Amino acid sequence: MEVHKHKFIKWPRGNAIHQTLQDFKHLRPKAFPGAFMALDGCHIKVPAPWSKRTRMRHVDQRCYINRKHVASVVLQGICDSNQKFTNIFAGWPGASHDARIFRKSNIGVALNGPLQNLVPENCYILADSAYPLSNNVMVPYRDNGALTPEKHNFNRILSSSRVVIELTFGKLLGRFRRFKYV
Repeated sequence: MEVHKHKFIKWPRGNAIHQTLQDFKHLRPKAFPGAFMALDGCHIKVPAPWSKRTRMRHVDQRCYINRKHVASVVLQGICDSNQKFTNIFAGWPGASHDARIFRKSNIGVALNGPLQNLVPENCYILADSAYPLSNNVMVPYRDNGALTPEKHNFNRILSSSRVVIELTFGKLLGRFRRFKYV
């Protein structure tokens, strides 16, 4: 399976970059300007690492317990506006923070290293507030109850364009029901 992933999960290059940008513009009546991709993480339930079946007694059990008190690993995905994954990174324990997973992922390393041109100039990967704001990743303003109408509108437009990643994970989990519990 690992051998074939590059046939199906591809980062856009050449003309595909321009097509991706155009598709995001037509995704919503008020699309987020410069939207290129959408990023999020999904928790995949796994057997508790301390169970007899896994034989992983050397692992810190608490690392796998997520905020919902369930053992899981994180599947981080980036998708285009057509709900196609363009990058995935999986296997971090469920208690890991999204920002740390992104920073350590292949795409996070590439965006902060020599391959900074993976995202076109003045374009962004849209993410939720769990991710760090950077030159390539756009996140909403933190809502502490005092957002201006302009910031609230910014968050609303960003969220309506970013929802494509939520739909993509929904399709993945619906199609491959085994992911609901590995």
